[in-house]
Amino acid sequence: MPVSLSIKAVPDALVEKLRRRATGNHRSLQRELMAIVEAAVQPVPRATASMRLPSAAMRVAEPEPAWQPVVNTDGDGLLQELDTIVSGSRFGGAPLLTREQAHDRALAREIDFDSRQADARFVAAGVKVIGHKGMAGELAKFVAPPSNPTATAPAAPNVTYDTRYTIKLGGKTVRLAHNGPAHTGADTIVYFPDFKVVALGDELNAINPNFDYLGGASIGGWVHSLDETLKLDWDAAVPGHGANPMTRAEVTAFKDKLAVLLARAKAQVNAGTAKDQLVAAMKLDDLWAFPANSWAGPGRLDGLYAEASK
Repeated sequence: MPVSLSIKAVPDALVEKLRRRATGNHRSLQRELMAIVEAAVQPVPRATASMRLPSAAMRVAEPEPAWQPVVNTDGDGLLQELDTIVSGSRFGGAPLLTREQAHDRALAREIDFDSRQADARFVAAGVKVIGHKGMAGELAKFVAPPSNPTATAPAAPNVTYDTRYTIKLGGKTVRLAHNGPAHTGADTIVYFPDFKVVALGDELNAINPNFDYLGGASIGGWVHSLDETLKLDWDAAVPGHGANPMTRAEVTAFKDKLAVLLARAKAQVNAGTAKDQLVAAMKLDDLWAFPANSWAGPGRLDGLYAEASK
């Protein structure tokens, strides 16, 4: 028999995050909460020797020459062979991973408390969790938020890379790239050349960008990272938040808006605008519909002002 659950005294900031997440997934708050609960209680099977990636199947290419698209000759669905980065994707007609495949390898794409909570379970199960080398240092700075004072830092990846990492598996290739600080200081871009798809995580957001300055964000670096991504041969980009893949034109427009935002911030700082008046003095409504508390998070206004002052 169904049981009704209630959550009391939820902080406004947490509610706003949940609302934005629900909007991005085209769900009501109730349905989004149910999806979170369902995901949280799913069992994680213990990795077996047959499940784990053989070390020979994964190699580091550091540094690596210009990437060339890999021709798909065997007709296999790439998503059958890859990692949890796309385990929830509905892109194209590609099938989803089985639970065993999904739990064989994981990819830590950025410093994000919500996204990283599963990593400890993967690591404990003997799974290779791949992430940028800067993640461990950033996660070491973790401070439990007031809304969750008993929280502990998420687990760091147990396989790290610097700027490039290539996975060869099942005759397919996946290329990971860190182009410098962007949404955080340890983002990973995931490129699937066989399908001409790139997964950008929170470096691409169909709602509005989130500037995690405490995690090492840089708007200038973000523009650079998207410039580098646009040099790759792809047709569709999977955003970290948004219901549908985005086109090259949409990614370019997103990048250009970031550049405009930074230019406007710099202009205000150069004009002598005080830090506490910076956001109010900037025109933003032609860029994104930012929630009222977008700049209220720890370090965000400080980070924006500091970057605009350079």
